[in-house]
Amino acid sequence: MGFKLNLLGVFILFTSFVLFQIINKGPRLNFECSVFNYNCPNLNDIQLSKGSTYDKKFEKLVEEFKTLFATGNEIGAQLSVYYKNKNVVNIGSGKRDIEKDLPHELDTLDMVYSTSKSMCFFVIAMLVDRGLLKYEERIQHYWPEFGVKDKHEVTVEGNNI
Repeated sequence: MGFKLNLLGVFILFTSFVLFQIINKGPRLNFECSVFNYNCPNLNDIQLSKGSTYDKKFEKLVEEFKTLFATGNEIGAQLSVYYKNKNVVNIGSGKRDIEKDLPHELDTLDMVYSTSKSMCFFVIAMLVDRGLLKYEERIQHYWPEFGVKDKHEVTVEGNNI
């Protein structure tokens, strides 16, 4: 019983390995980095957008931000942090257009999709905490035009939707 080389089996094994590496390493890394862990970007390779600023106390946060790009999990992004009413981190990195090789700048507009929902939740919770809003109150109480087309019973907590 000799060992026979099954080319189809080797091809399937190699293809599975390559796909596994690409999927688990981040979809935006070059081939040799994804598959062979060669020629991968490191944090020093990741350039921040022109005009980026940050307080040195937040260096670890900036490194974590750069990690998103070094691992191939991010194309272009911005991060701004305010601490005690002072902007301590205002950074960006990556590309706003990969095909045209355009850099992501601090004034690049990004699609936020549903991320504003969490911000609305915090604002509403803050207003309730300050006594300016009540969950059980009808929205129409605060916004009279909202009550049209059978929406007059909907409360802030949304239990009548």
